[in-house]
Amino acid sequence: MDFALNPENIADVIAGTEAEDKLSEIKHWLFSENIRLQNLRQELEDQRREFDDEKDRVKLQMKHEARRLDYRKKQCAIEEKLIEEKWKALKRGFDELDEDRRSLKRMEKRIMEERRRLESDLRRVGSETMRELGQMTVFFRGVNDPLSLKKRYRDLLKIFHPDNIAGDKETVVSINKEYDTLKHNLEEF
Repeated sequence: MDFALNPENIADVIAGTEAEDKLSEIKHWLFSENIRLQNLRQELEDQRREFDDEKDRVKLQMKHEARRLDYRKKQCAIEEKLIEEKWKALKRGFDELDEDRRSLKRMEKRIMEERRRLESDLRRVGSETMRELGQMTVFFRGVNDPLSLKKRYRDLLKIFHPDNIAGDKETVVSINKEYDTLKHNLEEF
């Protein structure tokens, strides 16, 4: 093709140069857009990977929490059964204690009735026996319980002991005989 300079051709040449510049600009813009899109695609891919990793971590954590929750539920069920058993045992224990308390009250009532009857019998028999014994004794007249008997015995020994001035061996022997007899009779009651 033969290219000559004419005014029509000059316009074409200028237009061609401008077109090449525009084409070059468009190519440059397309290249930079392509790079920008590749960068965005790479960022998006990185974000997707991070999201998938985070999703996997959350799933794993949820599984772990679900296992912990199941374990805790089982543990709570076991504790609930244990508490029920303890409650039943306590209830049985309180029922037994209540029955024992009632039984003890009945027994206490019977014992108190028996005690009153025995005390009444003892007073009746004891006063008759003590009167009889009081008449037989010389040194321990009026003594009707073990404590006063012991006190009188000590006082008499202080007075009539052979080492004292007013002491006499025969008197001490008769005090001892009476003391032993009265002590034995009082211990029976």
